[in-house]
Amino acid sequence: MKRLTAMVRLALFVALACLSFTLQGCEESLLDMPKVDDFAISLPQKWFSPHKLPYWRQEPDYWVQNSYKDQTSKERFNSCTDSSLKIADVCSGKGSCVPFGDSGISFCQCHPGYGGAECQSKRLSQLTAWLLCIFLGPFGADQYYLGWYLEMIVTQIFSVLGVILLVAIPNSKLPGLVVLLGPWIRHVVIIGSAPAQATTDRTSADLPRCAFVSFSILWMAFIALGICMQDLKYRTQVKRINQEQVRNYSAAKIIA
Repeated sequence: MKRLTAMVRLALFVALACLSFTLQGCEESLLDMPKVDDFAISLPQKWFSPHKLPYWRQEPDYWVQNSYKDQTSKERFNSCTDSSLKIADVCSGKGSCVPFGDSGISFCQCHPGYGGAECQSKRLSQLTAWLLCIFLGPFGADQYYLGWYLEMIVTQIFSVLGVILLVAIPNSKLPGLVVLLGPWIRHVVIIGSAPAQATTDRTSADLPRCAFVSFSILWMAFIALGICMQDLKYRTQVKRINQEQVRNYSAAKIIA
């Protein structure tokens, strides 16, 4: 037992060490690593590809991408620092400058439906994404609208798997319903409860909370009603077949 515990600790240490060297971008030698339970680890340097600059610092800087350029093409922190602009022209004309406490710095507060550091991007509609999720959720239409294509493919895979389980296991629909409805209900709640995150900005908050709660309850009630009607139809058919077999003096019986 102690030997197994030591091996688990050793494997965990090796995994964490490799992960730390990959993320931090260190160029230190791996030949003088600390010992674990008096067991020295020595790995060849060629197994790794160290880099001087970490990966997260190689990504484009947010303020560089969204920096404001005045009429002379000079980069500024934002349009609120440009005194030559009129009040209606700051924040791309789709917002206003709001002071940040007592710091003396102002930031753009965008009008509803717009986002970004300079209010330059138009937000997607939360209501549209939610309606797509309600009616076309198993196809991943809502994730396609938000720009999450990998999530859309995963949702479609779960939907196909759920349908296969429903057909393959007619006596017990619970596994198929869980696989089919699980991701669907999750997306309905995430998108409807708050503005969902798209690839660039969050969706605009154009879905009233009362409408989301009311229609979500009705939607779940209709789904539950459909499941109950389908189950009632199946059990009625089984009961009718059993009665016909008993009437015809048959000892066979279908177990539902």
